[in-house]
Amino acid sequence: MRALIQNYSSPFTTEPFYFKECLKRVGVDAHLWADNNISTFDMMDTVQPDIFIGHFAYLTEDIIKYLSQNKNIKPVINVTGTNEQQLKGITDTLMSLGIDGQILFTNNFSHPHGEAVYQILPCFDVFVQAIEPQFNMPLAVIANDKNESVDNFLENKEVYHIASYSKKEEWSDYATDIRSFWGVSRCYDEVTLIDNGMISMSQFFFQATMFCNKFNVISQSAEQKEAFQQILAMLFSSEETDENIESVIKKQILKNHTCFNRASQLAGILGMKEESEKLLEMVK
Repeated sequence: MRALIQNYSSPFTTEPFYFKECLKRVGVDAHLWADNNISTFDMMDTVQPDIFIGHFAYLTEDIIKYLSQNKNIKPVINVTGTNEQQLKGITDTLMSLGIDGQILFTNNFSHPHGEAVYQILPCFDVFVQAIEPQFNMPLAVIANDKNESVDNFLENKEVYHIASYSKKEEWSDYATDIRSFWGVSRCYDEVTLIDNGMISMSQFFFQATMFCNKFNVISQSAEQKEAFQQILAMLFSSEETDENIESVIKKQILKNHTCFNRASQLAGILGMKEESEKLLEMVK
C-alpha cells in the first residue's frame, strides 16, 4: 500500500506529518508531498499512490484532473471547516469527473455533514518534542487577540510574556503556533490560553496539556465556556482515583488521543484492519 499525503499542515495542526510517520511504522509506503514546487503530475507519477490524502482547500485543478484520469487512486479529503454548500461543491465536482469512493473527514468536534463525513479529531502528536527550558518565567499568555479578556487577566500580573497566535502582533512579545511553542513551553511555570475557541479546540490543547508545566484555558464568553466543557466531557471520562485531574487527563490522552489512535482510525476507515490494529498496539 502506497500513500501520498499532501502537506496541509497549519498553525493549528501537524496532521499530515503524523499520518505519514504513523503509517510508515506499520508498513505503509507513505510519502509527504512537502515541496509545492513539484508539480502534481511529477509527484503522482513518481509516487504512484494507492491513496491520496489531501485537504479541500488545496485541491488544485491538476490534482482533480489527475484523480479523474487515475481512478485506482482513492482520494481521502480533509474537509475541516466546510459548510454544507462547500461540501456539496466538492462532492459535485468529484462526481462530475467520475471520481467516486472518496473518503471525507473532518477534525471539527461538531459539523453539519452527518454520516457523510467521518470525524477524526485533533490529538497529541508524539513526534513533536519539547525542548529543555533555557530560561524561567512565571507566566506566558497566548491569545489570538488583545481584547478585554486578556487585559483583565493581566491586570495584576507583573512578570509575563504575551504571545500572539500564528502571526506577530504589535502587542505581543513573540508569535507562536502548534510547531514552535514547544521550544519554550517548559520555560514557564504556567501557560494560559485566552482565545475564541479556535486554538483551544485544536491540536494545541493536547500538545499544551502534555508539554506545559501547568496549562489553563480561559473562555471569552459563557457560550464558549459551555462548548469547551462539552468537548472535555466528550474526550475524557471521570475516574475514581487519588490522582489529580491533570494526571488523569494526561493518562487518558496517552491512551485514547495520540496520533497513533487517529492513524488507526484512518486505517480502519480505509479497510486496513491489520494496520489499524498494529497502530493501536503501538499505543499500548
